Amino acid sequence: ATLEITPAANDDEAYKKNVARFSNKTKTHHTLDASPERKNLSKARLPDLLLIGVQKGGSTAVTEWLFEEGVCGATPFQDGGFSSLKELHFFDAYERFRLGKSEYLQHFKHCVGKKTRFTMDATPDSFWYPEHVYEVYKDDPDLDRLKIIVLLREPIARELSLYNHMRNLWSKDPDPKAWYRRVSTESFPEFAKKKLRDGADYKSYYAQYLSRWFQFFDPQQILVLSYEHEVLPGTPAKQRIGDFLGHSFRDDKGAFPRVNEQSNPNKIRKVPCSVVERARPTVERWNKELYELLATWKPHAMDPFPKFEIAACVGGDHNDTETN
Repeated sequence: ATLEITPAANDDEAYKKNVARFSNKTKTHHTLDASPERKNLSKARLPDLLLIGVQKGGSTAVTEWLFEEGVCGATPFQDGGFSSLKELHFFDAYERFRLGKSEYLQHFKHCVGKKTRFTMDATPDSFWYPEHVYEVYKDDPDLDRLKIIVLLREPIARELSLYNHMRNLWSKDPDPKAWYRRVSTESFPEFAKKKLRDGADYKSYYAQYLSRWFQFFDPQQILVLSYEHEVLPGTPAKQRIGDFLGHSFRDDKGAFPRVNEQSNPNKIRKVPCSVVERARPTVERWNKELYELLATWKPHAMDPFPKFEIAACVGGDHNDTETN
């Protein structure tokens, strides 16, 4: 049976078939040691760097750069569910999480003895599961060494990026059972109407989740970056990450590697104004809570954290594609 990876809410992240970028690395990477003694496990340490998201917030570009700098990634699961060098998907997959800390350690034992300062799990959907992360780390003697990075993006733009990602998958593999099948019948305005509304479990409601991370972990262990102001241009985020980790990277200037670019002619470039009009009151309330939360808990972040700006929209209630 195929492993089900359970999303935090709704079913919009049941996980990605198009992970070819890391598939070659996965094929040549270490396979799980099936020997009963798990001989390296006693020396293995939990990852000291977690890049927890958010999805479509630039995590792939940042991770690609960190891999180029020598950071050690995960040995993927071989259980039929999605898992990669970048994204182990342990905390968000119940059938994996219930196997416990020893199983998680097993996927990083190959990092023991490597000439790398950091071991990283960069599963972006860990953001929705702070309780699971704490359960694994709470008794670890190296807990104070843990560094957590989260990248935040303007919510409407993030949902549009996700929708485009799903449409791109559908154009390549129109599987009626796939997690992205909803975009075959759902316009972006319909998609956004369900995603950008009041409710504690909606994924762009960042304050709801980040407040739980601050309850479980020292805010000084957490770096919050703005996708628009720091990650997209590259240089501010690279240098801020280096300062946060206390490490000088070889490449600490310029943009991150260009990844996740899509040439899909159905890609929507601008948000319909009807979406902005409907979503703005909710999104602005979510964002206000986020700014207040960051000002109160004071994690590593720009102070004040830059406010999200909604991009220019187009009239109507349709999908404005690249070819329109």
